Amino acid sequence: MRRRTITSVKLLLLAMIPILGFLLIYVVPLGLTFRYTFTATPEGQTWTDSIHEILQNRYFAAGFRNLLQFGCACLGAGFSLALGLSWLMVRHPHLARPAVLIMILPLLIPTFSVSHLVQELFHIDLLSRWEVCAGALLCLYCWKYTGTAASILYAAHIHLQREVLEAAKLDGCGEWRLFFRVRLPMIRGQVGLSLLFLLMDYFRIYKESYLLFGRYPPDELYLIQHYMANHYLKMDVFRVSVAAASMAVLCLLFFGVAALLLKEKRVKTK
Repeated sequence: MRRRTITSVKLLLLAMIPILGFLLIYVVPLGLTFRYTFTATPEGQTWTDSIHEILQNRYFAAGFRNLLQFGCACLGAGFSLALGLSWLMVRHPHLARPAVLIMILPLLIPTFSVSHLVQELFHIDLLSRWEVCAGALLCLYCWKYTGTAASILYAAHIHLQREVLEAAKLDGCGEWRLFFRVRLPMIRGQVGLSLLFLLMDYFRIYKESYLLFGRYPPDELYLIQHYMANHYLKMDVFRVSVAAASMAVLCLLFFGVAALLLKEKRVKTK
């Protein structure tokens, strides 16, 4: 009994290390950002006036609008491509293992090494149209992050009950109907997980955008991360804090809604 207690204490101490690291690296800085947002205001202004002025700023509003609009395009294209790749791997299982390795490989390649190639392929310069720039950024996002979602979906497919699939085939289900009407409803949890991964990767897309277009991309691709980075270089810490707090609230809102939907799906499945 004593040995078991000692083992439990050791495991608890080991578990505290990543928890403390997460608190120190993420939670504490985020809390300080929120505190600075609600306490520090520019001289001669009240807190409400300062927040209202920032929220009415056209660059701040454009950053959030573009973040949502381009996010819908990235998530839609990435998830559609992931579905297609997972379907191909299900149809050709002998090619699935090398395909997964190839799709995960872009995560190991530094984005800096790829950005110059993308610039040359799409002929991106200061005079490029925003549609061309958006296409380049969208292709880079799909190339780098879609493989993870496709691998998650394929891993879920190969663990489905064969009896259910065989029964659906006997009832006359074709390949497409079997995939969308039988397979996908059975792996709805993994579908939500793949969307969460794509969403998390999208919120990190500023790095790719900065390497392709610099500090000032086309107006249609100006994200809230550009707003934060540019004001950080100007040492306008208050505006950076407000933008960071707003983006944190947006991320928590998205992930909270996704978690509730996944929980509801699991309850219905049970």
